Amino acid sequence: MNNLEAALAYSEKGFSVIPIRPDKQPFIQWKEFQKRRATKEEIKKWVSQWPGAMIGIVTGEISGVFVVDCDSQEAYEKIQAMLPECFLTAIVKTPRGYHIYLLYPADRQIGNATGIMPGVDVRGEGGYIIAPPSVNAEGKVYEW
Repeated sequence: MNNLEAALAYSEKGFSVIPIRPDKQPFIQWKEFQKRRATKEEIKKWVSQWPGAMIGIVTGEISGVFVVDCDSQEAYEKIQAMLPECFLTAIVKTPRGYHIYLLYPADRQIGNATGIMPGVDVRGEGGYIIAPPSVNAEGKVYEW
């Protein structure tokens, strides 16, 4: 699946997607996409304009997810040790670690936090993460 197909598929599943530069910053002013999803036409335009862009998913209520971002294998293992053995969720292998996707709760707000423990951040309302099949500036892949 190429980036256009993936971005459109994420959008169709209810995720708010944005185009991300190799330095992990958005190509666009993205605040509005915290409250509305891009149209198919906008997504197609972005992929055409920036063919090497990574796919960003805006976290929080708009996409219905928050993400625990583990920046190393050690951080991931510490988080895994806190979870029950039967815990199942979507996980992305990133170039440095893992993104653990969780459903955004309807009854509370989860924001963004860095360093909640060594190598672990949270991306919630007002945040974004990079999604597969994005490839970073060093040619490393994000994969489910």
